[in-house]
Order: sequence, then C-alpha cells, then structure tokens
Amino acid sequence: MFKRIISTSTPNQIEIIKNFKYKFTIDTINSNELAITYSRSSGPGGQNVNKVNTKVDIRFHINSSTWIPDIIKQRLRNNNLNINKKDELIITSDKFRTQKQNYDDCLNKLQIIINNVCELPSETSEEKKE
Repeated sequence: MFKRIISTSTPNQIEIIKNFKYKFTIDTINSNELAITYSRSSGPGGQNVNKVNTKVDIRFHINSSTWIPDIIKQRLRNNNLNINKKDELIITSDKFRTQKQNYDDCLNKLQIIINNVCELPSETSEEKKE
C-alpha cells in the first residue's frame, strides 16, 4: 500500500523526522484542518445502509497543515497515496455501521500513513561497512 522512501536526507531533516515521529500520536492530528463528509455506505448495515450516512470521507490539505513539518509534507506527496490536484490527501472508510467508528478508522489510517512516511532507512551495521 505504501512505498518506503529511501532518499538522501540531510542530518537536519533526519532529526526533524525523528523528533516528529517520537512526539506524534493520533491526538496530534488537528481535526480543524480536516474536511469531513458523510454519505451513504455500501458497507455493512443491512437496510440501514439506505437510510443513514455512515461512510466517512476525510480530506486533508497537506500544504496548509500547521502540525506537520515540511519534510514530512514532501514525503507524503512523494508516496503513492490518494492525493488529488488540490493537494488533498483523501481517506475514506465504510467498514463499520456507525459514523463514529468510520471516523476513528479514517484517523487511524491517517496515523498509519504518517508513521510510514516517517520511517527512515536502517543504518548500515559496522560489520557490513567493513
């Protein structure tokens, strides 16, 4: 689902990524910067699917986010993600029967995406260097 970014980053960028990854939790996500829409789902729910808007669609504008460092924004754009021409990362969920569960699922997906782009290549061991 995600490609691992193996790029040459400066030591300063690596330090920024490490610090952000260390401090980042799901509570770090600023929900005011998310555009959330609800719609009818094709997921589970029986006939309730035709009556209640349980599918959650979150659009996250990468460039205007205030809580993500620029290097991570760049890594988000360089990854194979669902980003539209407006620079919005689009995450959807219709896995569950309630809006709340689908919203939480979208936030978990966003957290996983950000954690994946914060991954740094492992350092070469001393044995391999020799």
